Amino acid sequence: MVNEPHDVMTMNEGELRRHVERALRELAGRELLIEMQRCARNHLFYQFVELWGPVLYRRDRELFGSFLASHLKRAVWQLDPAKVSDWIAAVEERGDVDIARPLIEAELTGWSYSDGVHDVLETRILQRFQDARSTERRRLVLQMHSGVWWDWSISDEGATKLYDIDGEAFLPWFVEELDGKTRWAQTPSYEGLRARMRSGDDPEFFEVYRRTVDVETWRGDVLQLCDEYGGEGLAEALRRRHPVHNAVPNPGSVFLELAEKAGEAARPYLREAVCNDTEIFDDTWESLAQQFARLGWWQEWAQVVRCNVKGDYFNWAVETVVARDDTLSEAEAMARLVSIAGAGRRSWIGDVVTHQITPKSATLLYQRFPTVASGPFRPHFQIQSRGDVEPEELYSETAKLALQRGDEEFFDFLASRLFGTWLRWSWRSDVYCDPRGFYVGYFRQLKTEEELARRGARVLSMVNFELIDWKGQLDRNGLAQFLFENPTRYLANPQALTELLDSTDVMVRELGFRALAQDDRRARKLAEDHLHHLMAAPMEELSGRGHAAALKTLSGLAVERKNLAPIIVARLRDVARLYAPPFRRGRLLKAIAEIIAAQPELRKPSEEPTVYEYSSNRGNRLAAERRSTW
Repeated sequence: MVNEPHDVMTMNEGELRRHVERALRELAGRELLIEMQRCARNHLFYQFVELWGPVLYRRDRELFGSFLASHLKRAVWQLDPAKVSDWIAAVEERGDVDIARPLIEAELTGWSYSDGVHDVLETRILQRFQDARSTERRRLVLQMHSGVWWDWSISDEGATKLYDIDGEAFLPWFVEELDGKTRWAQTPSYEGLRARMRSGDDPEFFEVYRRTVDVETWRGDVLQLCDEYGGEGLAEALRRRHPVHNAVPNPGSVFLELAEKAGEAARPYLREAVCNDTEIFDDTWESLAQQFARLGWWQEWAQVVRCNVKGDYFNWAVETVVARDDTLSEAEAMARLVSIAGAGRRSWIGDVVTHQITPKSATLLYQRFPTVASGPFRPHFQIQSRGDVEPEELYSETAKLALQRGDEEFFDFLASRLFGTWLRWSWRSDVYCDPRGFYVGYFRQLKTEEELARRGARVLSMVNFELIDWKGQLDRNGLAQFLFENPTRYLANPQALTELLDSTDVMVRELGFRALAQDDRRARKLAEDHLHHLMAAPMEELSGRGHAAALKTLSGLAVERKNLAPIIVARLRDVARLYAPPFRRGRLLKAIAEIIAAQPELRKPSEEPTVYEYSSNRGNRLAAERRSTW
């Protein structure tokens, strides 16, 4: 049975159905699997799952299992459960989890929320869980029903029944289900289940408690523990009851009451807890920070300021510590500032939240503690869409202080913060980054080209490239335009050129390739030193301009340095054959042709030019035949 792949792709539903029926009759084993994989490329293949699904499962579960598990997920909405009810029963009986899940999901697709699909799913689980005769079988039942309906959570009553039947099989699955819920998932409080577990002294009680407790119940338990424990053992009792995975939306208010009531006894627990909760900012965290300051708990205070308070309070804390000349020594103030510097908590999507320092706070900090501002506080110098820095400010006062101190490196760092500022102000077409021209004006007045190359490369190497759309930067950012407008200047400083080519950002590396492609004696000398960068360039995701510049440099280098030509030609041939997309292959072939034209001995037999000769005798004979017919 032979069919080309394109024949299967163009079949209509009737033709494809007959083709599948014929394949199921005539083929077996791996040949049948290959044919089914070809048929699955046609989307109509999923219209008749009941034809091929049960047959493949009965033929060879081991051979066709992975094929069925992957393709049944795409056929959930096309499958008619009534036609494959026997197959679903057989899969469940055998305990094939990966195949059972999409079949059970297909069985539920006929139900809606108004029909009570959650109740149907819960009843199905309870019935099969109760009918199972062993703990291992009950675990399989729960696994087969896990994730079949995205927003389903078992009710408190259903969870209690499953726990009563077999808690050993139910609890690990239940805890895993709770861990998989998002922070906004609507889950029951499971008070009945917790009461049943507490009455039986279940050792897993706290694992369920920490994932299901609500804020008011937790608050009451925490305050009750303060009365029960005079001080010894309180921290450990609090740890056992600490909510995980954001089960409590606002723990800051509970932490505040706990600090006020328990004092020093709760300090070890609070030191661990305040930084482990990735919560939305809440005003109670500022009150908690003030309470820690009144108690003299400066380590805990720093954790709350760094991780949980809003940006306004963070900047107020910086200004307060800097201004307290009479009460804090130089060393104490520096230590307190360093303790609140750096990355804070992780948000619910996983990124690190870092406070943004305002220009006013930055200037005050740099005036008194320049080493702290230019060191630990660097991550806080941000100008981004969600920040509070106006485009007219841009830390220019802090930059002026850095120039007065001769701190060129920190000045260049502040200049690098300009990249990304346009994102917030893109709706104002008249506003550019650095609208007063402070930073651009400074770089323009640098006296030597070597110094400008060194400083410009350092600025580009310190940009946070994750925040940048380079097209917008080069359209509207005056400093970006200035640093990119003349690649030749970077030839004056070989170290600066190396920094560009070693950059992690493709646009900065492209600037380096453009510099090497210039018609300049220095570029030709530096190209050989950066051959390893150039050899990697054809496979990089450069723009057309950067790709052409790198290939131009490579071909020129191969023509001038005959000893390097074989290596370069071999590399370009490999890239053209294996990696290059069609729209780039033309440039690669052009570069190869230029090198071969200069050194014909590198030409392969297949690259020899073919000259077609025209036989004059045959042409004369044909012309005579035409005339005779006239």
